[in-house]
Amino acid sequence: MKSEERESLAASGHRLLLIR
Repeated sequence: MKSEERESLAASGHRLLLIR
């Protein structure tokens, strides 16, 4: 897993938590 992909997933997850 690339660090960039991991960062993207983390950002997406954080956004979902904020929206939630």
